Order: sequence, then C-alpha cells, then structure tokens
Amino acid sequence: EFVQDIRDVLERLDSTERSRVLEETFNNYGNYLVTSATAGGVITIKNWSEIDDASRSRLKIYLQWSIEYAKGISLKNFEDAFIDDLNLDINSKKVQNAGELYRWIKDLYNYEGLQIISYEKFMPTYQLLPEDLIQKTLEYSNIQHIDESEFISRTHSQYDKKSVLEWLTSSDLPLMLHICDWIQDNSLHYGTILQRSKLGRAKKAAFRFLREPKITQINKITIILTQPKTRQEAYLLENGIILKEEDGLELDKIPFTEHSLIPDIPLENFKNSKKQFSNAIYCQIIFHTIKISFDLSDIKYSPEFLNAVDSALQEQNEPSKYETLCKLFGEDYGHLLPKTLTLGGVLSKKYISNNYPADIPTQQLDIKDDDPDVHQKIENLLEIWNKEFKDVNTSFFLNNEGDLIYRNNIGDWVKTLAAEPKSWNIVSLEDWMQIYKVLENK
Repeated sequence: EFVQDIRDVLERLDSTERSRVLEETFNNYGNYLVTSATAGGVITIKNWSEIDDASRSRLKIYLQWSIEYAKGISLKNFEDAFIDDLNLDINSKKVQNAGELYRWIKDLYNYEGLQIISYEKFMPTYQLLPEDLIQKTLEYSNIQHIDESEFISRTHSQYDKKSVLEWLTSSDLPLMLHICDWIQDNSLHYGTILQRSKLGRAKKAAFRFLREPKITQINKITIILTQPKTRQEAYLLENGIILKEEDGLELDKIPFTEHSLIPDIPLENFKNSKKQFSNAIYCQIIFHTIKISFDLSDIKYSPEFLNAVDSALQEQNEPSKYETLCKLFGEDYGHLLPKTLTLGGVLSKKYISNNYPADIPTQQLDIKDDDPDVHQKIENLLEIWNKEFKDVNTSFFLNNEGDLIYRNNIGDWVKTLAAEPKSWNIVSLEDWMQIYKVLENK
C-alpha cells in the first residue's frame, strides 16, 4: 500500500503537486523506520536526590532480590515489606510493597509487559521503495539523511549512566543483604525442639517472613567463666538460651514435650534437670555481631503447618490425637519460636570439676570489638583464669564448627569472623513464643 501510494503520487500528479503530496504521504506513513530497539521495563524514582543513603541501599537490595527471584535462584523475600518510601513508579503507578516489584521483574524475565525503552537504529522509509521510485522520490522531495546520533535521543553527558548490575554493586551494601542467607543457613523460619543436651531444629518450616526483621549491630565480645548450679542452667548456657520473666516460659511445663517419638533423639527432661547439680565449668568467648528481631506481625504461619494442626485436631481418638500433636510439635514444626536472635561466633571450653555444687563465681568481661587492645585483654584474662582455677585450661577452645582455636590465635579468629557475615551463627536466642499457642484459635 505504501509503495503504491508513492507510485501514484509520482506517476499521476503533475510536477507542481508532487512535492507537496509526497511530503504529506511520508508524514502519514512516517519518515523513518526503527530497525533495532531495546525492550524491557522502566522504574522511575522520584526525587532521587532527596533519598538518603540507607534507603538507596535498601532499594538496591530489593532489586537484587527481585532479579534473583526472577531467575529462579531464590524465593520471594519479605514480599509484604512496604517500600513506598522509595518513591518508585512503574508504568505511572506507585509501588507499595516488595511483592509488586518481584512480580513486575518476574514478568519482564518471562517477556510479559515489555515496553520499548530505547531505539538503537533506524532507516529512512523511502529506502523501502523499489530502486526506480527511490530515484524519482529524491527528485521531488527534500528528504535529507539525518545522522543517527542526532536522531536518537541519548542520555545527556551530565547524567551518570550505568548498567543495572554495575550500579547494584557500585558501593558497599548494608548487612541486610545477608539476611536471607542468615534465615536460610540458620533455619530461622523453623521452630526449635528441646532435645536432650542441645536445641534441635524442626524438620519443616512453621512460618515465613512477610517483612524484613530488624537488624541491630552489636559488635561486642564477651568473655565469661561460670559454673552453672544445675543441669538446667547448663543446658541454657550451652544452647545460648536467654529466658526473661515476661516470656512466661516454664520449661518443665511446655505442652507436648512429655515424650519424643524419635527413639534416638530424646527430649530434655527439665523436671529432673532443674533439680540436679551441675559439675561443669564453662569458659566462652562470644563475639556478638548483630541482633535480629521481629514481631509476630512480620511472620505468617505456613499453610502446611496450619493444615497439619487442623488434621490432628480432627482425630476422634484422644490418645491418638495427643500423640499426633506430640509428633507435630516435637518433630515436624517445633516447640518454641525465638523472636530475637544474636548472630556471631562462639569459642567454648567445657571442664568437669570434682568440686560441686558451684565454687567458681561467675566472671565476665565485655569489650567492644573496636577496642585497640581487645586481643591483648582477652589473652591476659584467659591467662589469669588459667593460673587461678585448677580445673580450667584456657590454652585452646573449639569454635562453632568444632575446629581447634588456640589462645594466641583468638585475635585472628575475631578478625576473620568480622569480615565474613555469611559465616555468622546463632550465639543466643530470646523473646520466646510457644508455637503450640496457635491452637488457642482452634
């Protein structure tokens, strides 16, 4: 149709009309044809200069998580988190939460909702004509070849132009970047089980995070020497369990902990352990790096967990129902949920004393990790304890992985741990909630 219209103008009109009508025809069809374009999506960030560094870093993190989710590398993290403070617009619509950003980038990776974001190459439309018409067109038209660099809009030189991946890694990202690794590696979305001697983790996830938890930097080192009075106190110390009065938690009265359905992994008997004396002495060097805390409004029970609870409650036989609930909480989903966790690393040493009940008063020293004499203070204190108490040998310790760390290498251990956030482990747990309380609404 285009070719025929041009041919009609050139062959049927007289020479005085050809130029005018030819110009009108090209205006109707367009003077240029795009031969190369880039499609994708555009995020507009309003008032970028007014956004502080912390919010910019948070934006980078959510973009990185969105890309990893779109590629199938990770799940959606904190999809209900509000990000409206970042002033993001997609297709002239303000982005309210992280889930909207995840879905939009996922659609782009699936080639859905694409739009042209830049034109790369073009050609004049008259070049589509047969050769004979091209020559006649040039005789009666003022068409001039425009340089491509002038025709295509480019980013002005005063703006900083970077690829997304380059921009995402252009500066140091905050600790929040590692929160997904910490949740996954430390099984924070799984309940805890009160197993004999040590805390265990449930086999199945009881909940998921809707919003990112709060992260507070601590960067404190605690050196402690103590002899717990009872085996229950020793259990709490060994497992980093911090109990507060407001928890309202009596370990020997937690429902569904009377017996374990796993023969090889019995549950801790707190009724006996709180009465039994302990002859264990503990020396620990604890590096507290960060504290992670969340509210119940930040999490949501998994559908699988809620369905399992409903199924157990529908059993008619009471002994069978109770046994099912013991398995559900004592094996599958856990007894307790800590809402505050401290990460870092622990060097520990346990000694068995022939002198009990306790005759070693608890001694503790807290030091900030930026203290210039931190390493010397640790070594000096450990040497003093080594000389003062006959049952104590502070020449070496075991780290979280069970590796031997000698006293004169503790400084290197602290430096290495501080530089590797992904390797931080749980050192303490507090603010406890009993998972079985989901039954209160059933």
